[in-house]
Amino acid sequence: MFNIFLKKKPDIPAYNYDPEKEIPVIRASICNGEQVAGFKDKKTGAFHELMVIRGKKDIAEFKNAFSLRDIRKEYGSMETRHYVVVSIDGDYANLKRIDIESDDLMLVARALLPEDIKEGSKLKYEMLEYTIE
Repeated sequence: MFNIFLKKKPDIPAYNYDPEKEIPVIRASICNGEQVAGFKDKKTGAFHELMVIRGKKDIAEFKNAFSLRDIRKEYGSMETRHYVVVSIDGDYANLKRIDIESDDLMLVARALLPEDIKEGSKLKYEMLEYTIE
């Protein structure tokens, strides 16, 4: 007989973890508490998300799947990030991360940025605040 109340086990996709190049990380949102487990590239900082963490059992399963002893927790908005102002368009600025390899631009309201920014300005984002470097 089919039991509709069985909890589905989290799916952990196959992944070739390289401890020389990556560190295991749980990323947690300071806004909503959501947590995801994956691996962070030591060189670029790029994060490869593998599974959503719903509780201690999921953490244990993630550790077991990759034979991990410890796993570091990072809070998404708390990490320091570095940007350059690529362009300014009215009330918005396009920022590009320069602390990791990425061509993605992020559109940010100028009200959140220092008043005296200009194209080419280097910014540091830390503790939910942008400052000019």
